[in-house]
Amino acid sequence: MVDSTPEQLGYLFNHESKFQNLWSKVQELKDARQRVQQSVDEANRNGEKIFDDVERWLTMVNDKISDPATTQLQEDEKKAMEISLPSQQEAEKEVEAITQLLNGKDQFDRVSYRSVVEGMSIRPVKEYEAFGSRSDAFNGLMAALNDDNVNIIGVYGMGGVGKTTLVKEAARQIIAKEKKLFDEVILVAITQASNNSNIQNEIPEKLGLKIEERSVDVRAARLHDRLKKINKSKANKVAQKCAGLPIAIATVAKALKHKENLHEWEDALEQLKPSEINFRGVPGAVYSAIEMSYKYLKTEDLKSTFLLCSIMGHNAAIEDLLKYCTGLGLFHGLDTIQKVRNRVLTLVSELDDSSLLLAGSTPECFDMHDVVCDVAISIASRDRGWLALGKEDVFEGWSDVETMRDYNLVSLQHTKVSELPDELECPNLTFFAMVNRDSCLKIPNNFFKGMKRLKVLSLEKVNLSSLPSSIGSLRSLCTLRLIDCGVEDIVMLGELVNLEILDLRNSGIRLLPKEIGQLRRLKLLDLSYCYSLKVASPNVLSSLSRLEELYFFHSFDRWEVEGTDNLIRSNASLVELQHLSRLTTLKVRVPNEQAMPEDNIFLGKLERYKICIGDGKWYWTETRTEASRMLKLKMKRSSNLYSGIKLLLRKTESLYVDEAEDVREMLDDPVNQGLPHLKHLKLSNVSDMKSVIGSRMFVSCLESLDLHSLMNLESICEAQLKAESFGRLRFLEVSECKMLKNLFSFSIAKRLRQLEEIEVSHCNNMREFIIVEKEEEIGENDNLEFPQLRSLSLRYLPTFNGAWYSQKTLQSVTWLFGKMVLFPVALEELYLDSVNGIEKIWHDDQLLTMPLVVQSLTRLEVWECHKLKCAFTSCMVKCFVQLETLIVSHCDEMENIIEGILGGEERINNSIRVFPKLNSLKLNNLSNLKRFCCGINSIEFPFLRKLEIKKCPVLSAFHFETANIGNNISFDPSVPRPQYLFTEKVIFPVLEELGICCGIEYEVQDVDLDIRTTMECELEACRDDDSVKELVKKCLSSSGGMENVERLWPNQLDEHSYSKLTSFFLEGCPKLLNVFPLSMLMRLQKLENLSIWNCESLEEIICESQSQEINISAMQSLSPQLIQSNVITFEFPCLPSLTLIGLPNLKSICHKTQAISWHLLKKMEVYGCNKVEILYASQEISGNINEQSLFWVNKYMFPNLHQLTLGWNVGVKEIWRLIPSSISFQNLIILEVRECDGIIKLTTHSTAKSLVHLKKMSILNCKMIEEIIEGGDKNDQDEIIFPQLNSLELESLPKLESFCSSWNYTFGFPSLQTVIVEDCPKMKIFSQGHSNTPMLNEVEFHWSGCYEERWESDLNSTIRQFFREHVSLSIIFSNQYQRNGMRKSFVKQINMVEKFKNSEEYLSHLSTSNSQVSLNSF
Repeated sequence: MVDSTPEQLGYLFNHESKFQNLWSKVQELKDARQRVQQSVDEANRNGEKIFDDVERWLTMVNDKISDPATTQLQEDEKKAMEISLPSQQEAEKEVEAITQLLNGKDQFDRVSYRSVVEGMSIRPVKEYEAFGSRSDAFNGLMAALNDDNVNIIGVYGMGGVGKTTLVKEAARQIIAKEKKLFDEVILVAITQASNNSNIQNEIPEKLGLKIEERSVDVRAARLHDRLKKINKSKANKVAQKCAGLPIAIATVAKALKHKENLHEWEDALEQLKPSEINFRGVPGAVYSAIEMSYKYLKTEDLKSTFLLCSIMGHNAAIEDLLKYCTGLGLFHGLDTIQKVRNRVLTLVSELDDSSLLLAGSTPECFDMHDVVCDVAISIASRDRGWLALGKEDVFEGWSDVETMRDYNLVSLQHTKVSELPDELECPNLTFFAMVNRDSCLKIPNNFFKGMKRLKVLSLEKVNLSSLPSSIGSLRSLCTLRLIDCGVEDIVMLGELVNLEILDLRNSGIRLLPKEIGQLRRLKLLDLSYCYSLKVASPNVLSSLSRLEELYFFHSFDRWEVEGTDNLIRSNASLVELQHLSRLTTLKVRVPNEQAMPEDNIFLGKLERYKICIGDGKWYWTETRTEASRMLKLKMKRSSNLYSGIKLLLRKTESLYVDEAEDVREMLDDPVNQGLPHLKHLKLSNVSDMKSVIGSRMFVSCLESLDLHSLMNLESICEAQLKAESFGRLRFLEVSECKMLKNLFSFSIAKRLRQLEEIEVSHCNNMREFIIVEKEEEIGENDNLEFPQLRSLSLRYLPTFNGAWYSQKTLQSVTWLFGKMVLFPVALEELYLDSVNGIEKIWHDDQLLTMPLVVQSLTRLEVWECHKLKCAFTSCMVKCFVQLETLIVSHCDEMENIIEGILGGEERINNSIRVFPKLNSLKLNNLSNLKRFCCGINSIEFPFLRKLEIKKCPVLSAFHFETANIGNNISFDPSVPRPQYLFTEKVIFPVLEELGICCGIEYEVQDVDLDIRTTMECELEACRDDDSVKELVKKCLSSSGGMENVERLWPNQLDEHSYSKLTSFFLEGCPKLLNVFPLSMLMRLQKLENLSIWNCESLEEIICESQSQEINISAMQSLSPQLIQSNVITFEFPCLPSLTLIGLPNLKSICHKTQAISWHLLKKMEVYGCNKVEILYASQEISGNINEQSLFWVNKYMFPNLHQLTLGWNVGVKEIWRLIPSSISFQNLIILEVRECDGIIKLTTHSTAKSLVHLKKMSILNCKMIEEIIEGGDKNDQDEIIFPQLNSLELESLPKLESFCSSWNYTFGFPSLQTVIVEDCPKMKIFSQGHSNTPMLNEVEFHWSGCYEERWESDLNSTIRQFFREHVSLSIIFSNQYQRNGMRKSFVKQINMVEKFKNSEEYLSHLSTSNSQVSLNSF
């Protein structure tokens, strides 16, 4: 029973204050009511209307403060004196209610408004009669009012004919509810005596608008604003109807973009009422918005195309949409594929403009928002009888026969379909499409039998190795798409005589049969990516007389050469294409140029083509150079080209020539007319070409120029070009042109204002990019500017002088961008690799005067630029506001990344913000780098998430604190030389990944890999014992790279730094004694990866300070739950992996007995840590031992450790020294121990019993180990079970005598299937106690290169027998051969075993011998 007296007393003591507060609120409400009422009275006297919410508020207030209400309050107060708790609670509720009323009053900006005067325009006009002549005029007037493009209407006629009456009737009708063309109508009579002032007075009065200004112009502006607000209010209401959702607002905005009349917006508001349809969770408001946008589409073609787009999935191809539209016959009167394509492109563009479609990943694709797609499918299902399902749907409705009969379209896009019916009766179906997700799904033979009206059939990834027979009955079929269906035999398709489009991309067909020649109405045949197609029956193609488009790329290419001695052709010939008079599109590869017919004039009729001639390895997916007219040539001489190909060159947009000898002549051939349409030109491996662009070539349309391995090229342009030349050039790539010294003349370079990307690489003689041919070519204040350049890549230019251009009369400059060549304002990416001539990248003066020129740069990579001493100067750093990635690598002379003293940049809390958007920073192989920067203030990297420092041996401090003396750097003598790589003045608030790697040479040499990936790949590559051993040797023998780093962090750090750290990789710091100061513990809560390699002097990972005061301060920074009696109990809650390699002096994780919990740790690897004596020791027994443990553990320190790998830890004597009750390692699955020569007994029996999940145990090359499980006292009688152990490997253990020597223990191995014993010469028996191995039926023995599998009823017997027959016998032969001075091979000895098995000498030796055996002697 709970005593309620204290609570009641609380109410008693507080009742007075509660009711005093209530009476105070009542009085406050009365005063507010009085003020509002006075305003209302004044408004009524002025004839104004009171807002509804004001009237409601007054009613509620009057009820609240009426006499009955006041009386009730007084009674409640009396009851409260009697400790009536409900009464006091009622008082609190009343206070809250009154407070809400007072708040409501504060919402009133005004209490009334001036009503619009109702004029004649809204009353019926009695004198109006609709006789004939007047009806015509009236209808014309109403039509003009409905026309969006009409803003002013004039009604004229002689006096007395009824003009005013006509206008009044029109005004009445346009505001009437049944028509409601406008919100408001103002009728103002204008006579000859009227003036602007009078008119301006009359209109505002009728609008309820008060205008104080007297100026005619100002009053006119106020009236204009008032009228605009009417439209704006409607627009706001429309936006509100879209529920604030971007997709709804976007589509509605586009639908109403050109709607200016109010009635259209009013109608939109009506349509935007939330739909009651709940389709796939689409909100009602959004559904209505998209449906309205659909209804606003102007034509039926647009609507049908939009609905078709909705069933095609994401990033759909426009060409597939074309095939659907053609098959369904959507566009009447369009008799060619190209005309349909033009219409489809136009419609897709219009739908994109309306926001009903989205842009795809390439210009050839489109996309649709999921919500728009759902609404479109719902509309099609409701209005057009469509069934359209997606990958989240499951369809099992085949059995609903009546419903299926009514469908006009069925689309199953990755829909889960368990099985298909034997026959589907859909007499109205015109379209069936399915993208399969189940490889086992089969289509029954009669499935299509009931689809007589089917026009489009599209199947993707459906198993159709043999076609269903019912496909042959689809005589109405116009479009057939079988994509990636494994189709092999297509003979049946010859029966589909009405077929216009046949798309068999990525099929398995090997033969194009003669029956396909029966498809006389076929317009498009696509056999792309049919890699197995080797035979095309002769004269099939020539039979397809209506064929307009033929696609054969990545497909059949074994064109037969016409005119050979063979009288009967076995394959198709290109000559057949001469008979296709309608052919306009051809995509084909012709490896044998001899197959090109001499009479190929038909090629000149092609409008779209991709033709490869020659045996080159062509790549079709070059998105940058994608064009509708592409020609690729690889042949010795272009003179082999006949007239048809030359006609193609005239209109080619993309030309790729490889290994031709006379390219210059081909480009200059007058027949080609200068290649006027050329957009993309790529030349490669042309040895005899000295220039590319000649005087006869038109390059005004050229967008990309790619020159590769033109070994004798001396210039790109050989002569003066027309003024418009190169005006559209966007991409320039020049590589391996050994003789090329420059790119363009100054006059041509000035035209390159559209350049977006420049890449120049491996041009050994390139000295400058721009050459000044004449002094008068450049003016005194002339400069070069590339305003569109987004990417600049310069690689391997050994003779480049570091300047864009130089003049003979001017001294060569050393910076890449200076006063004469302005830094491109749009540049986003800059790559400099092995460009030795550059001493400075940018000119200070340019950035100081125009700091915005580098505002777009997001990525800077500098590699092997050996003259660069810095990447930036301190005065320019503030300009790089968008820089996200910075990589500086292999720059031998680089001393500072930022030269000079930082000081004038943006500051937050007295810290300088360096590169505010920088996300990734990599410093690699900088042999002279001393520091990143210098300065007095702290520096902050607010967005830096990844920092890597690799092989910077001189670097000792990331940030040096300095004193500023003039413009020079001076190290303040009062400031001690930094001991730490990162001081408290370096702030990384969001750093997630930190890597420091400066020592060994890795086998993994991929320079693009980051430190984390390199270290992980290096360890992963060590799959065998020897390779791991070599890695450990590397670490132990390496001197390390960062000689000057003694400590990484001080004990006191900025409170915001490192708290987001998830990965830390450290390697190669030989003087480092510890890694983390104690104060960093709380910052490592998110650490997920920790690897420490090759730190020669490292003694511990976590270190307390020598100053007790600092330690106390550090402990105070920890959360209270981590400190118990001055003992820290810390955990790494997110760390699954820990790797320690090559740390010869490491003794412990933390020298003190801090309890560190590793709750998520799953994998631990410890290699080459020679000072570690005990890996794990219980805290409970720590006082009884003198040895230092690497880990101090309690009962639950490693609950999830799955894999423990130890190797080459020569000092380790024990793995576990635990109290018997410890279960810290109960989830261990894999245990591997290699070359730990200090271990004699691997584990105690109590620890072994806790390893209940162990599946694999491997003990290798441990010279001193005598037994795996230590034998206990005589009184210990126990069974040790390894319930999941399935693999046991014992290798090269010269002193191992048994798994366990104690008679007191028996063993259970219920899952053991593999036992490997290799080179264990003293192992006479597995265990003294019994071992139960029900799943084991053999033991693998390896010795001196030999291998044997055997089984002798049980494990003990098998080991014993092997020892007798092989190990003991080898001693006999060894002694015998030594006496005779002979050495025989071990194999020969084994052959003699059978002869000696029963000899008296052998049997006698077995009973007495226990000598050590050396198998290596044999």
